[in-house]
Amino acid sequence: MTVIDGAQLGTFVALEHDYADSARVYYEGKPLTNDPQSFRVLQLGHAASRDRVYYHGVLVAGADPLTFAILDAPTDSADAGDANARYQQGRRTSAPAAR
Repeated sequence: MTVIDGAQLGTFVALEHDYADSARVYYEGKPLTNDPQSFRVLQLGHAASRDRVYYHGVLVAGADPLTFAILDAPTDSADAGDANARYQQGRRTSAPAAR
């Protein structure tokens, strides 16, 4: 059993690999964001809040949380994307495909 310092037990809930209370979201017992209201768990290890995107608890640099989404058909080169790029396992791989 892991003790998470500062967690608020009355509002503590499990979210797949993450946990949240009314004040913050935790990943593997470590604080991830102080914005639990906007935090959303996506598929394939991704999650996002109002101002950040994460892959297995690590910040995805440059990802746009407002447009970030898991691809309908992930490939070997990309499993997610936003308005500016495609990503594979939290790493930028290319610019988005033309629409």
